[in-house]
Amino acid sequence: MLAAGARKTPCRVWPAAACCSRCAGERLADEGFIPPHHLAAAWALNADALAKGGAGPYLKDARPPARFRHIRLAALLRAFGECSAAAITSGETARSLADGVRSRGGHWRAEDLAANAALDGEVLYTSFRDCEVITIGRQGWGHTLIELLSILDHLPLFGDNLTGAEACRLIAVIETCFADRPQRLGSLEAKPGGLAFETLIAPDFVAARAAEIARRMAEDSPAVAPDEAPTTKVTEGKDTTHLSALDAEGATVALSMSIGPYFGLRATDAAFGLLPRSGTQSS
Repeated sequence: MLAAGARKTPCRVWPAAACCSRCAGERLADEGFIPPHHLAAAWALNADALAKGGAGPYLKDARPPARFRHIRLAALLRAFGECSAAAITSGETARSLADGVRSRGGHWRAEDLAANAALDGEVLYTSFRDCEVITIGRQGWGHTLIELLSILDHLPLFGDNLTGAEACRLIAVIETCFADRPQRLGSLEAKPGGLAFETLIAPDFVAARAAEIARRMAEDSPAVAPDEAPTTKVTEGKDTTHLSALDAEGATVALSMSIGPYFGLRATDAAFGLLPRSGTQSS
């Protein structure tokens, strides 16, 4: 999902988001970083699969490294920054990528990379408070994002410090939007009789959902906070990386990327150590 907002005027987000993600990724790959606790736990959980898949850059002595660096990936990202897509779809780099994938049992050819063309996806526009929002459509979560923002637009503003009642209202909005999605969470499998994507952002539908949530919040008793915070168990099913950026003029970018479950296919190409995505679940 990619969303951008700017006060009163739309902003061009795609090149800026790509540049932001590339530069940050290049720096992290080149300089390295210490994996945070939750990522280190997931890393350890997948160490055996990574070792079997030849994911050498991601392991040291068959275990997750205390500090992770990926010099080959940094060089590839740097070349991409200088020459854009041509850096990886043509020339020696493309041949090395294709050879590296085939050496791991894949089917890439240099001709496939040269013929690759990114297709334009659905783009949606809406407004939220005094911002214009631009997001992708059914190839991501754009309809759900717009439904969520539109419902919030019908409800009272939150204060500077979120109260318990406001938190409950926000949770109710999120739960409603997740339930309305025509795909099951996690698998993206179509729900029997699921709503049409267009329905999720229809003004009358959004207004009805907002009224329902307001009524429910007025009738329900305040939630009681648990004595202890819930613990998060590391599982196989987690995925997705998210970044948010905000500039001095109030323009924002929210970008989510995913290669499927932790570490994608858990195997890398032999040339650059890239982790391919595990499956394609949306079109």
